[in-house]
Amino acid sequence: MAEMKLIVVRTAATELDLQGRVTGRLDLPLSEQGELQAEEAARQLQWEQVDMILRAPCQAAAQTADKIARLTRVRVKPEPALANIDFGLWHGRRLDDLKQTMPTAYRCWSEHPEYLYPPKGESIHDAMERARELLERLGRKYAGKSVMLVAPPPFAALLTSIYSAQHLDCRWCQLQADAGWVSLGTAQEAATRAVTAKPMPVAVAVAAAK
Repeated sequence: MAEMKLIVVRTAATELDLQGRVTGRLDLPLSEQGELQAEEAARQLQWEQVDMILRAPCQAAAQTADKIARLTRVRVKPEPALANIDFGLWHGRRLDDLKQTMPTAYRCWSEHPEYLYPPKGESIHDAMERARELLERLGRKYAGKSVMLVAPPPFAALLTSIYSAQHLDCRWCQLQADAGWVSLGTAQEAATRAVTAKPMPVAVAVAAAK
């Protein structure tokens, strides 16, 4: 049986993302800069072969996916299991503040994320299991198809690492929301090569700096 091919797209930035705050399950629209990021990602992705776009149930994912769908002319469908990690009491806090006030938890976040359990939130272990179950379900449903997942960071990083059978590294916790994307191919292809998501497009970075 033919395998599913996967493209993972991070959502573009909200205002909280630009402030270096933990967005998690907070449902926020894209910032002005995020709109530019999503439009650039859509231009980059318009010639990718995609059969279905699935997006997280949040405004940022919906807006990012819709811009991509307009150019690829592919149907977008919300997928509840793509919801971001629930960071509980850490929602809205700056990463720098967590690093200063909770150094042990922050070190766990960056070095051993699988053991992290945000207070009154979702453990990273549980989030990884949710991502794994989703990928297995999609693999069965979309065998032989090319699927694009639009998910917020850091859940997008969990999807990429699990699908490509790689360990999470320190970059996963940086919460980059820039509409970066990576074409993983099949699970076997992803596991046999190093995978690096494409960074924020230069044109958008220059525009943001003005």
